[in-house]
Amino acid sequence: MRVLVTRPEEAGEKTARRLRELGHVPVSLPLFRAIHRPLDQDATTRDAFGGIILTSAEAIRALKGAEDLLRDLTDLPVFAVGKATARAACGAGFGKIHVASGYGRDLAGLIEEKHVHRGLPLLYLAGTPRSPDLEAGLRARAIPFETRLAYRMEAVEHTKAELEAALTPGLAVLLYSREAALRFLALLETLGTLPELDYYCLSPAIAAALGDVSPDRLHVAGETTEEALLALLPAP
Repeated sequence: MRVLVTRPEEAGEKTARRLRELGHVPVSLPLFRAIHRPLDQDATTRDAFGGIILTSAEAIRALKGAEDLLRDLTDLPVFAVGKATARAACGAGFGKIHVASGYGRDLAGLIEEKHVHRGLPLLYLAGTPRSPDLEAGLRARAIPFETRLAYRMEAVEHTKAELEAALTPGLAVLLYSREAALRFLALLETLGTLPELDYYCLSPAIAAALGDVSPDRLHVAGETTEEALLALLPAP
């Protein structure tokens, strides 16, 4: 089966390898690219924070550009939004990692349960754009935190010819975020005739962003992991 990989290039390459292992044919069409931002190392030290909040593995990739800072922070506990982010943190050398179910609102609840250093704020290494759910949940629970922008996602432009070559009827489209779904819809508007596509979404919120898609062409993972998402694909 031909499967459209819409993730940024580095993450998309990993997804493409997994798809080939499963017998599918990946088609690359990244919707965003990550632009990493330098962090103020003088103001970002382990003594200033009681832990680190991560909602994307992209924040870990941004940290890898500042090795001294990364080594300084790895003793802190990490609160990760889901399994993929937790794996990235583990691979970067973090040892004490608490993992939520994949949603920002659940991560806020996990932090309330597990965070013990209440005298120190948590360091949220965030990206933009992002959902406001996590920060709203932390404020509602009176959990102190500081948000530092570690990366921003920049839209990738594609020509009409590139879209027509990639978007063939029956293509399976993988969508990992609400922003990606909205961006994909915007690109579809540049085509005169819309192809019949099958959408595979990591969460119900992503599926809702697609609007009036026929229910038989809309598939939603049972949990917010890539394993669950790829398991929805029919056998090749």
